[in-house]
Parts: sequence; C-alpha cells; structure tokens
Amino acid sequence: MKFKSFTLSILSIYLTSCSLESNDFAASDTVETTVVEWHLTNVSGGIPNVDINFDLDKIIWIFDVDINGSGTLLVQNHNEENSIEDGLESGEYAVFVAEYDEQPILFLNGEEYAGFSYPTSDTLVINHNITSRGLIASEEYIFTFRRRLIE
Repeated sequence: MKFKSFTLSILSIYLTSCSLESNDFAASDTVETTVVEWHLTNVSGGIPNVDINFDLDKIIWIFDVDINGSGTLLVQNHNEENSIEDGLESGEYAVFVAEYDEQPILFLNGEEYAGFSYPTSDTLVINHNITSRGLIASEEYIFTFRRRLIE
C-alpha cells in the first residue's frame, strides 16, 4: 500500500507542481503555483496507422490531480483540422490515476488508459492500446506530450 501511495505521489508531482515564492518563511506564507502544461506533440497508431505531429500550444492538457489520484483535466484544443486525430475536444474531464500491478493507469471520464508513462521528465506518453488486463491492441492511438512549466 505504501508503494501505491508513493507512486501516486510521484505521478501527482509530474502532473502538477507548486513552488514557494519566498525563501523567508517567517515574512511570507505566499505560495506561487506553477502550472504544468502538457502539449500534445504527436499522435500515432490507430487503424489508419497515423503519425501526426502538432506544434506546441496547439493542444494543451492541464491536470489538476490530488495526492489520492482524483481530479480534473482541462483540455485546450486549438486544432481546427477536423479530419485528423487530435485526442480530446476542449473542455474539462474527470480524471483518476490508479495503480494495478505496479502499472499506473489513467482514467479519463471512466475510460481506461493503462499505457501511461514518463520516458523522460519532460515527456508523457498515453498509449490507449494497453489495458490493465494485459491486453494489447493495435487499433488505438498513442499520444505523446511535452511538458511546459508556466509560472
């Protein structure tokens, strides 16, 4: 159980962050929030086997997840090209991050995305082909994001 809490804590830090604005704690208790934006940079896979690159700021995901793994996802989708796969439409989505057999699993509005990983500290990959039941599909998409900190 401690491992699960530790893993969820690490995921929460990667998804959202905050930093202290002042080094003088006695003089100020002000906390400045650093927003972690995840910019969709690539969508690949699916039945048509797409490989689509996106410019930064085109599609942004902002997670607000608590230490228990519950929260929301705000999506800002500025892509106007309707004929290409770009993930979620603009809006707010319910999010839950859990762990099953040491694999972090992301739930977006109740739908499972078990292929949830951080190959580097600035890269998030959500592979919709992987499930917690060990099934691997090939017709779903893989979303790759780049992290940007906004203070």
